[in-house]
Amino acid sequence: MIIDVHTHVGEGKTGLNSLKMLESMKKHGVTKSLVFPLKSQRDVFEHSLELRDLHQDLLPVLRCNPKVIDRNILVRVLDDFVAIKLHPRGEDFDPLDEQLSWFFKILSEKSKPIIIHTRKEGLSSTDPERLLTLAKRYPKIPFVFGHFAGDSDEFFSRMQACDNVYVETSIVSSPFIIKLRAKQVGADRIMFGSDVPFSDHQIEILKVLKSELTQEEKNLILHGNAIRVFNLKI
Repeated sequence: MIIDVHTHVGEGKTGLNSLKMLESMKKHGVTKSLVFPLKSQRDVFEHSLELRDLHQDLLPVLRCNPKVIDRNILVRVLDDFVAIKLHPRGEDFDPLDEQLSWFFKILSEKSKPIIIHTRKEGLSSTDPERLLTLAKRYPKIPFVFGHFAGDSDEFFSRMQACDNVYVETSIVSSPFIIKLRAKQVGADRIMFGSDVPFSDHQIEILKVLKSELTQEEKNLILHGNAIRVFNLKI
């Protein structure tokens, strides 16, 4: 079983519609995928609402901008989604802005998981080490740091003190890096993510399969952790 916690559906040259996503999943043995919108000309919140009506193997994730989303609307639709996707660079906000604390308090009350874009890209708003502060503020929220948190040494050394922080494997990881970090923080803190269509299911899956971890550890990464953290009914 494979559960992919990082995929995008959308339009345009880099887009992948839901039918093509399902075709790729079937071809490569992916059981279910968490899906959220691409950044495009469309409003990501409105596009997220449409994801609720997709195939049962495509699990909808709400991508939104905390600066502009209406509080009452957020509360009304939150239970329709398995998680929240935040992209501080794409939506241009700072997750540590105190004016956004209401947003995270609502998610904390629901213990709603957050998948957050993190990379070392010259921005404080996406810096994985800095964003550990956010996870410490809201210990009831499971945070899944995207793109393996940039494989930052400092991040992984500090991550161990934050029980609510996980990473997903897309783009930045490799078989060697996955094994190294699993031994450092535990395979139970790592999830499989592909970032399709920006990467490829087969390539990203092979990185886990060739990581030289035990089968039990690989199973945690490929599906076990996602089932537990996102409370999935499989």
